[in-house]
Amino acid sequence: MIVASIDIGSNTVLLLIAKLELDSQPFLIPIANYYRIPRISKEIDANGIIQDAAVNRLIDVLREYAIIIKNHKCEKVVVTGTFALRIAANSSAILQKVKELFGWDVIIISGDEEAKLSFLGAAFPFQNDKFINVIDIGGGSTEIICGNREKILYKKSFNIGVVTLTEKFIDKYTLKLDYYLMEEYVKNFLKLDSLKVFKSSAKTLAVAGTPTTLSAIKQNLRVHIESKIEGSTLTINDIISIVETLKDLTPKEIKNKFGEVVNGREDVLLTGAIILKSSMNLLRIQKIYVSTRGLRYGTIIKYFLGIDVTKVG
Repeated sequence: MIVASIDIGSNTVLLLIAKLELDSQPFLIPIANYYRIPRISKEIDANGIIQDAAVNRLIDVLREYAIIIKNHKCEKVVVTGTFALRIAANSSAILQKVKELFGWDVIIISGDEEAKLSFLGAAFPFQNDKFINVIDIGGGSTEIICGNREKILYKKSFNIGVVTLTEKFIDKYTLKLDYYLMEEYVKNFLKLDSLKVFKSSAKTLAVAGTPTTLSAIKQNLRVHIESKIEGSTLTINDIISIVETLKDLTPKEIKNKFGEVVNGREDVLLTGAIILKSSMNLLRIQKIYVSTRGLRYGTIIKYFLGIDVTKVG
């Protein structure tokens, strides 16, 4: 069975086409991954309204994805929405428009559910009894999770992400971020109330665009090559070094320096790197493994296979 999973985030909209082979291992076989960056959370107004231009960008991406899904003859499609659609006052109208145009019901998931699904997608290939840490840095929120396939010890969704933080701390005239003020803000925001349950010795996976792009930069890749990024490592010193480079560059200079691999992220990459560095410092983690999996994989595992992490705490 061929299925599709669409993850509508604050910054990106991701599509996974996968084959389910229920009688074999691995039973979830990725066929194709696509990502676009319509940034629907950009300049959500004071009334919490996602702007018409952002809605139009989203619809354009979904229209493109609908063609891809049809060409792959997908039998089922699941669509999830995260932070931007959780908080937007006009979410219902956007969901209705998506339903009318494409026939898809968008599932708006809570921060806790987002954490669970991201963990499930990233950690599921590992053995049941092995504890895994997952850090998922999104456009509007950041999830930190610790657990295994049977039980989650800790999960929390923090309402800070690469887009929301960038818009909060960017200088509109110079396009430079107030680096030191933002770093202090992130440190204070990410204080973990249950740090004692976190297993710093466990393998830590980082998912989403920030770690994958930082890995590409470390490897001098100017385009995204999934086979080289999946399973690669980043140390805290790697991230500190990249942050030191990024903080002195404008978005245009970042794009010129690192090439296509930063397209659409050149103005939020420093923010994401600071969130990742702060998370690792707080969790006393020296090295992370980069995962190209995450929410859209966890969505397939839960909604199509009926598998979930049922025990929490």
